[in-house]
Amino acid sequence: MDIENIDQQNQPKDISENKIDNEKSLPSCCKPMGKKPKGLAQGIMYGIIPHAGCIAFILASILGLTVAASFFKPLLAKSYFFYGMIALSLVFATISAFFYLRRNGGISTAKNHKGYLTILYGSTIAISLLLYFVIFPLVVSASASAPITGSAVNNINLENLNTLTLSVAIPCPGHAPLITDELKKIDGVIKVEYTPISTFKVYYDPTKTTKQKILGIQIFQEYKATVKDESIGITTNTSPNTVTTSSIGGNVQIVKLSVVNGNYVIEPSTIKKDIPVRLEADLSEMPGCSRSVVISAFNVNKYLTSDDNTIVFTPDKAGTFNIACSMNMYRGTFEVLESDGTHSNYVQLSSSSSGGCGCGGGSRGSGGSCGVR
Repeated sequence: MDIENIDQQNQPKDISENKIDNEKSLPSCCKPMGKKPKGLAQGIMYGIIPHAGCIAFILASILGLTVAASFFKPLLAKSYFFYGMIALSLVFATISAFFYLRRNGGISTAKNHKGYLTILYGSTIAISLLLYFVIFPLVVSASASAPITGSAVNNINLENLNTLTLSVAIPCPGHAPLITDELKKIDGVIKVEYTPISTFKVYYDPTKTTKQKILGIQIFQEYKATVKDESIGITTNTSPNTVTTSSIGGNVQIVKLSVVNGNYVIEPSTIKKDIPVRLEADLSEMPGCSRSVVISAFNVNKYLTSDDNTIVFTPDKAGTFNIACSMNMYRGTFEVLESDGTHSNYVQLSSSSSGGCGCGGGSRGSGGSCGVR
């Protein structure tokens, strides 16, 4: 008998060899996973899938790749796309888990593979939440708040502009660049500030656009926008032949009048008591009978023309008041605040009568016609 061979057989195994044997004897669910746990890579990939369109659109926008950005924009413009991608990521994760279990004892052994399943689904959800609550808000906030470039707006003081704070029902902060891009296309919008998760503050020049036009853009048909707050800038009229004043305080309050979808629109719609109002009408947006303006609460009854498109009056009481055409076909409302800026509960009742002055308004007599003069 070979004594040397016997001694070698009786010697204890190397520690590393014992470790390998012990690991082989463990159930598959309990074996060490190494530096990269099984399911982690798949989970990361599946977590990114729902946000792939947002990631691509943001990168393309930052890098100035207009063709790429325009490709992803129609996808982001549909809310169901995001929810569909969320569902798809979970479907992929489930399919991956199914094949893993099938290779390792079948679906019935799922409870023995809780470690793998936890890592797979946990990382899928964690990556999605990380993008949603951390990465997208940081990246989008940094890139979305830059003013619109151009020499025409570089010297504008933001304090002179009206602001509109909107809450937009976007499904993900990654959609924020889509909203800001659409808002910045409006002539008169100077800057858009984004605050996660869904708040947009719009700075705009009231001489070029209105709140109604901003709220009427196409993207808000898909993602509903709700007004959270609005404010009036220090000045809204810089004509050299008029007094430059605050539009809600000061010597004169400058407001704009137009017609949108058959209704009168006053911008801003809130003025202050006991301060004269100069109402300037945009006749290009006021057809026919709408040019005959009646504000009965303040004894206003005037037919507007291209030579005289302004109405001046002083609101001497607070509340919500009506504006209508002389035939009561076009209507609208505006609010007058108390002198200290507080709201009044008074609401003027609407009238179904035209006041008998005809389409021409009081300044034209009852024989006026509904045509545009």
